[in-house]
Amino acid sequence: MKKSIKTIISFLFITVIVFSFTACEDMLEINSTQEVFEENEKLENPNDAFYILNGILADLQKLGDRYIIFGELRGDLTRTSIYADLSLKEIDHFSVSKENEYLDKKDYYNVINNCNYAIQKMDTGLVVRNEKVMMPVFAAIKAIRAWTYWQMVQIYGTVSYLDKPILNLNQSLASYPQLDMDQVVEAL
Repeated sequence: MKKSIKTIISFLFITVIVFSFTACEDMLEINSTQEVFEENEKLENPNDAFYILNGILADLQKLGDRYIIFGELRGDLTRTSIYADLSLKEIDHFSVSKENEYLDKKDYYNVINNCNYAIQKMDTGLVVRNEKVMMPVFAAIKAIRAWTYWQMVQIYGTVSYLDKPILNLNQSLASYPQLDMDQVVEAL
C-alpha cells in the first residue's frame, strides 16, 4: 500500500513538472501588433498626469546622491578624509576635473527632457467638476524642471537650455544656447 502511494505521488510530481515547462513555452513568444507613435500621444487624462509625474520623480531620485554630495562638500559642512575617493576630494577642494564621476549631465537632462515632454503634451485646459485637474501637476513639473536647471547651473556654470523635448537623433545632435546663471533665471 505504501509503495503504491509513493508511486502515485512520484507520478503526480513528474506530471506537474512536465506540464509546468510546456505551459510557459508560449509566454515567451511576442506577437503584439500594438504601436504607439509620439506625435499622436497626448496627456489628456488625469491618470496620465499622475503616471508621468511619478516617472519624473523616479528620475529625480537618481540626482539625490549628487545633490547631497555637492551641497555638503561645497558648503564646508563636511571634509573628506585621506581615504576618500578622488572624485569626492576634487569636489571638496573646488577643483573638479572633467573625468569626475559626479559631473555626468545625462541624469539631469533626462529629468529636463521628460519635464519638457510633459509640459508640451499636457492638456492643461482639462476641466473635471469645475476644476482644472492637470494644472497642479503641470505646475509641479515646471518647478522640477526649474530646480534641475538651477542645480545644473550651480554645478557647471553654464547649461544648454532646452524648452522642447528631444525625441530623435537629429534633435539630440543640434546645438542649443548655453546660458549662465543670470540667463537661466530670466529664461525660467
